[in-house]
Amino acid sequence: MNRLLALVFSIVITSGASAYAADPVPRTQADLPTRALARPIPWSSLSPPQQQVLQPLATQWNALAPGQQRRFARIAATAPSLSDERREKVDGHIARWATMTPTQRSEARQRWQQFRELPDAQKQRLRQAFARFRELSPEQRRELRERYREIRSRPG
Repeated sequence: MNRLLALVFSIVITSGASAYAADPVPRTQADLPTRALARPIPWSSLSPPQQQVLQPLATQWNALAPGQQRRFARIAATAPSLSDERREKVDGHIARWATMTPTQRSEARQRWQQFRELPDAQKQRLRQAFARFRELSPEQRRELRERYREIRSRPG
């Protein structure tokens, strides 16, 4: 249970940024040859709306792995059809991802993978806990994060 609690707080603290890094859009290119998937996507080949959505990543685009580029391109392609509220969330996640260090990104990917490997019942409990967390006031969230950091920093 402590591992589950730690995972919930890890996800909450990063505010879901990892979710968008770990391919939230269903895979549609699974039947492409491996060498086609390994090719980088030039920034210039993205549509203007995709470039607008991905603007926070523009300076880093060429340094991203081709798989990451594909995932972000798919996210950007779906953005125009999203509700305003969902679009704001996507924009926020992309902006946060752009400011993360490589270590932070790696940790976020690892947490997302851990989440994906959980049984469905645990995933549902985590989603519910995260929904309750989002309903807290900013002050309550800050206090909860501080308590989590204190618990996490204790030896043993």
